[in-house]
Amino acid sequence: MKSFIEYEKDSNHTLITITTDTIDLMKSPKLSKEILTLLKDLNYPDLIIDLVNVEYINSAGLGCLVGINNELKEHNKKLFYVCNNEKVLKIINITGVSKILTIYSTTNEAIDNL
Repeated sequence: MKSFIEYEKDSNHTLITITTDTIDLMKSPKLSKEILTLLKDLNYPDLIIDLVNVEYINSAGLGCLVGINNELKEHNKKLFYVCNNEKVLKIINITGVSKILTIYSTTNEAIDNL
């Protein structure tokens, strides 16, 4: 099965780009597992997750993002999300998840705040 992520690592952080356009009940368990496995393999780096390709997210997908956030918090690491899709941001804001996650409009903005 195709991976839902691509990543780049440098000395200060890791950038994960989610390659699927949907994070829902069917995809969120695999996505979460892929990201958490990568985090363990890389010894929990500071992380930026780019949602540039995501066009739809539901409550299961939001739970996935919050779960990853909680995992990095337990390891005292930073996690920033990048999202500029208005539909996705609307769901994140309406549900109150925006109070939990740190979200920037661009990858450069996120990198500047690490």
